[in-house]
Parts: sequence; C-alpha cells; structure tokens
Amino acid sequence: MIELGGQTYRLADPSVQAVLAGAVVLLIVLLLLVAAVRAAGRAARVAAPLSQQMQILGAHVQQLGAGQEQLRGGLQTVSDTQARTQAQMIQTVEARMNHVQLQMQERLAENAARSTRALAEMQERMNETLHGSSTRTTTSLTQLQERLAAIDRAQDNITKLSGDVLSLQDILSNKQTRGSFGEIQLHDIVSKALPRDS
Repeated sequence: MIELGGQTYRLADPSVQAVLAGAVVLLIVLLLLVAAVRAAGRAARVAAPLSQQMQILGAHVQQLGAGQEQLRGGLQTVSDTQARTQAQMIQTVEARMNHVQLQMQERLAENAARSTRALAEMQERMNETLHGSSTRTTTSLTQLQERLAAIDRAQDNITKLSGDVLSLQDILSNKQTRGSFGEIQLHDIVSKALPRDS
C-alpha cells in the first residue's frame, strides 16, 4: 500500500499498477531522452572536429583537383612542346640530310668530271707519245734504211774497187803490161798538162 496526499492506494490494483508502469515508462523515457541529449551533445562535440576535418579534407580535395587540372594542362603543354620540338628536329635533320646529300652528289659529279678530264688528258698524252714514238721509229727506220743503202753502195764500190785493185795488181805483176800501162798513164798526164798543139 502507498499513501499519497491522504489517499491510500493498493499495489495490487490494476490502475495503480498501470500508473506505476506509466511512471516507470515515463522515467525510462526521460532517462533515455537525457541519455540521448547527452549522446547528441557528445556526438556534436565529436562531430565538430570531424566536420572541420571534413571541410579541411574537402578543401584539400579541391586543391588536389585544381593541382591535377594544372598538372594535366602542364603535361598537355609539355606534350605539345615536345611534339613541336620533335617535328622541328625532324624537319631540321631532313633539311640537313638533303643538304649533305646535295653536297655529296655535287662532289661526286665534280670528282667524276675531274676523273674523266684526267683520263682524257692522259689518253691524249699517250696518243701523242705513241704517235711521236711511231714517228720517231719510222724516221729512225727510214734513216737506217738510207744508211744501209749507203753501206750497200759503199760495199759495192769497195767490191768494185777491190776488183780494180786486183786487176791493177794483175797488170802490175806482168812487166810488159806494166810498161804499157805506164806509157798510157804518162800519155794521159802529159796530154792533160800540155796544150794539144804542142
């Protein structure tokens, strides 16, 4: 039994039990509410730094996004610059290669022309030398033939002279013939030395 305000209530009474149960439920709800408010306060206190950290993280993410965009732009610029530089280098190398190729062709043409001129001059000199040699050889052979002809004539003269000498020897070996020969010779000498009428 419970006495409240001069009234007595029984615990076995269902309405008292219902009121008690309602009071207990109300008390539990109040306790839960207080606990929830405390938990919400704690959660708010815990959530405040977490919210600040989330804002900081958001700012960092935005900065990272901006950095990434800048990096993408920088990489695109570097890529474009590298492509332009590579194209310029290729054009420069091609121009230099064409220039070197033209110089090589010109030098080869000059060397071929010089070689052709040198060969032509050498051939002309050899022709002149061979022509001169053949002319000299022909002249030498002609002179040799003339000398041999002169030697042949001299040989004929010597042979004739030796025959005359032998005839003279035959004449001079015989006394009578020698005397006749002397007379004839003397007659010729005298007739030539003196006038005809003497």
